[in-house]
Amino acid sequence: MSYWLLYRNPQYRIMVVAATKRRAELFIMFVRRLLIEFPLLSHLKPKHSQLDYLGMFDVAQALADQSPSVKAVDILGQLTSSRADFIISDDIEIPNNSATQAARDKISELMKELDAVLKPLSDAHIIYLGTKTEMTVYNSIAERSCKVRI
Repeated sequence: MSYWLLYRNPQYRIMVVAATKRRAELFIMFVRRLLIEFPLLSHLKPKHSQLDYLGMFDVAQALADQSPSVKAVDILGQLTSSRADFIISDDIEIPNNSATQAARDKISELMKELDAVLKPLSDAHIIYLGTKTEMTVYNSIAERSCKVRI
């Protein structure tokens, strides 16, 4: 999905949030590989003069901006240091960070911070990907008037 968004609009800023930074980095490494390996997307491959690190990169046609085109962060990390048009929240809840109700409450509060990261545009979105269980932080998404698809 992220490569499709960048294909449509290279000025998009996408943040991938996961339970661990490594998991988020693996997600964006896959997106970067798609940009390199698929001819249809090769025009988006980062130029040598652009930001291109393990946890973040810019696409070739992106204008200079304080936020990278794609950035990986963990849910317990520094969420508010960048802005994004689109946030992909990929498995932010794992047994290591949600074993107690207090830990789940903390993640739920951090999920609310994602709204502040979004650029104030009408087409800005957050997508939550995760495994829904009985005692999950994903229950709070429905309470926030978000569309839930299972």
